[in-house]
Amino acid sequence: SATLPNYTDVAEFLQVPAKGLFYFGPEHRPVPLQQTFIGVTGNERNRFEMEKKMNRVCYETVKDSLERGYQVMVFVHSRKG
Repeated sequence: SATLPNYTDVAEFLQVPAKGLFYFGPEHRPVPLQQTFIGVTGNERNRFEMEKKMNRVCYETVKDSLERGYQVMVFVHSRKG
């Protein structure tokens, strides 16, 4: 799986005991992983419009990377549905 910055939160949710929790950092990856964080700002007051904007930004970023020959995996961190 990909690296998770909140792996302890996930382990707690899954009820993994501390002795059964292992963290493998990027030094164990056979291929380097590049992480990019994109913040989307705006004055959209409508949640639907803001989500539409975030989807558009994500789509354009992914499309650009794929056109340049890269592979892409998208993770969305959110505590709200």
